[in-house]
Amino acid sequence: MRHTKSITGWMAVPSWFGKPSSETMNPLLNSEAIAAVYEEDPEGAKADYGAQFRSDISSYISPEVVDGCIAYGCHERAPVEGSGLLTVSPIWPV
Repeated sequence: MRHTKSITGWMAVPSWFGKPSSETMNPLLNSEAIAAVYEEDPEGAKADYGAQFRSDISSYISPEVVDGCIAYGCHERAPVEGSGLLTVSPIWPV
């Protein structure tokens, strides 16, 4: 899943957490494979492996549209009969 600064900018990441790259977090990753992805798709690789927000699709969904989908003050909802299940983790974009 790829993220942009304007869409996920409202999610506060603790300053102590930082934004380490995939290779920092897991030195066993194949550096050559990651380098190949950076060569093929630099913007995608920065988002997928470099812990950086994408700048090429930052206007895909406006912050106002995202903000309109947020139910502020709602921390949980009762199940609805016949509905599917969706879970979202706002802790860290993957």
